[in-house]
Amino acid sequence: DTNATPRTRSSMLIYFLAIAMMHVDADEGGHVQPARRGLFVSTPPAFEPMSPLVAALAATCVYREGTDIAKYGQHDKMLDRRDAVYEACTNVAEAGWSRRDHYVANLSFEYTSFDFTPAGWPMKEVDRDNVDLYTKDGECLLVFQGSDLYGEFKLLESKDFFLFKEFEVNATTKKYGAEVSEYNTHELESLFEVMEARHGSLASTFEDCSYITVTGHSLGADLAVLFSYIANKKGDPRDIGKLVSYTYGFAPTRSFSPELKNEQTVDGCFPGYLYYTAVSLPELSGEVVDHNLVNMANEILPYTVGYLPTSYAYRQLVIGKGAGTTTQCGYLPASFDVVLRNPALMNASERKWLHEPPKLHDYFTYVDLLA
Repeated sequence: DTNATPRTRSSMLIYFLAIAMMHVDADEGGHVQPARRGLFVSTPPAFEPMSPLVAALAATCVYREGTDIAKYGQHDKMLDRRDAVYEACTNVAEAGWSRRDHYVANLSFEYTSFDFTPAGWPMKEVDRDNVDLYTKDGECLLVFQGSDLYGEFKLLESKDFFLFKEFEVNATTKKYGAEVSEYNTHELESLFEVMEARHGSLASTFEDCSYITVTGHSLGADLAVLFSYIANKKGDPRDIGKLVSYTYGFAPTRSFSPELKNEQTVDGCFPGYLYYTAVSLPELSGEVVDHNLVNMANEILPYTVGYLPTSYAYRQLVIGKGAGTTTQCGYLPASFDVVLRNPALMNASERKWLHEPPKLHDYFTYVDLLA
């Protein structure tokens, strides 16, 4: 999420040049795959999937309101990153999407006895949870921000993370008819409260949306997956009033239960893809993947619910190569299990996550590879 090498304005402009060529999803042979739309029991969506590049750009743009960019973006080390994030916002607008609403839930917490806080950064902080809602020809794009707070990451790494006083981060709860992460649920419900306060209800928030596409990066991907499950659950437990047609998640964590199926499709799968980055290292035999997907929930966030979403197809983005393998819905990539069983690959995955190049987890890495 943070601490990654920024991209320049000029390189971000290159991303938009690829948008016109990426209006539909395709398999490795370049064949359009509209068949997933036919899985809907209700009326199938009348449009092709949006470009995953646009989804990644939108998932990058939403970080502009996070604490690192909005509050500390004026620091020298953040200037290039801030400008590149805003360039991503421009790219989304140039693709025809208009930002209709922005929602933010400010949740305060304190650093404790840690000495990592950079000079001038306070010991008390606000975790800014942000969501953008875009529209285009009656369609809606809902974008969840991932974690970006410097202190939040350090607290995670310390394994002593208590962002909210009400619960520990590894707690789970029975909600929406499934066992879910209490941390993710609290984040999502805090944003629901903001939407309800502004529009009167969640149904009113989305009443003008013919269809909803949901996206996000990291924690934002977690919230996108959880929102999609709730919206498509029979009985509509949160009265959202509209179905999610496609979900594009970039680097979700292992914080889910196998119960989270799409109740609007015959096979329980969600149209769309979950993306992950990978790189082959000369000194190791095997593939290193984004640490979020192989061990984040077990090592840094020890969730009791420790599964990746299984109701999606996964798409690989390989450093230096671009698109890689795509799994069928219900199957996790074989490389995940290889990394989990290989300590050398696991250690490399952690190092290459955000600490060392190619910084597999950085949202700009995902944009680069899709472009």
